[in-house]
Amino acid sequence: MATTAAPRLAFLREITLDRIITAILFVSLAAFFFVVLVIPFGLLLSTAFRQMDLMTYQFQDGYSFHQFLRFFSDAYYLRILFDTVVLALETTFVTLVLAYPLALYMSRAGVRERQILRLLSVSPILISIVVMNFGWVIVMAPQGLVNNTLMGLGLIDEPLPLLYSHVVVVLGLVHVHLPFMILAIDNGLGSIQPEVLKAAESLGASRWKTLRNVIWPLSINGVVSGSIVVFALTASSFVTPMLLGGAWTKTLATVAYQQILFTLDSPFGAAICLILLSVTATFSIGLTRLAIRLQPHRAAPAAPAPRP
Repeated sequence: MATTAAPRLAFLREITLDRIITAILFVSLAAFFFVVLVIPFGLLLSTAFRQMDLMTYQFQDGYSFHQFLRFFSDAYYLRILFDTVVLALETTFVTLVLAYPLALYMSRAGVRERQILRLLSVSPILISIVVMNFGWVIVMAPQGLVNNTLMGLGLIDEPLPLLYSHVVVVLGLVHVHLPFMILAIDNGLGSIQPEVLKAAESLGASRWKTLRNVIWPLSINGVVSGSIVVFALTASSFVTPMLLGGAWTKTLATVAYQQILFTLDSPFGAAICLILLSVTATFSIGLTRLAIRLQPHRAAPAAPAPRP
């Protein structure tokens, strides 16, 4: 009895308060992710392979690929898929073009100036998306700021149809998602050692060559991270396309929203959500692999010479 009790007492002594708190936090976090992610995704996955009788709104027995065949066999939905991808790519490109110079300037600024710029760059996140979109509605409306200014200068005789256009939707999405791209690129630029830039300068490289051959390749991880986040957020956004694009702008997110809440065809809406998830995952994997190929190859450290 004494020999068996000794290991048990030693085991109990090793159970400290820190380990108990760690175990509680781990179980709580695992349970949270299971409830918030695993269960909803399982329900979405199972619903996408079901069929619904639209007369009685009851699920039919069995599982099939009917909803996916219905989507890919209809030119209307394929056009919406194409428009969604194009909109996400355009927003990602414009956001990258605007964010990279800002992030580059932030990385070279002083400590206090960098903190102020970071606060200003994340300030749009603190405002509701609906409020920002209505701000663009006021600016781009027929009697808005842009049209009134142009007519006041005598450049146009009648208001331009700026609102509910593709350009305004892209501008609104860039405004919403620009902080995420800036922060991601700023994080990538912050990982570059100052000695690397000094070495390029000492070797006679111009600013353009340093940016093209040193800074850009070393910051590619931040560019990829920001592009993936912006692409995913743009492809899945429906508030901005609905408010700034109106009924003329259709994306996968808005169609899934209409199918689930208005048409009450939840299996078809779930299938659209899975297709949207697949598009985002394909873009993320493809861009990540491309970034791995574009990264500069680091030479392996030479092995130490053997001692005589």
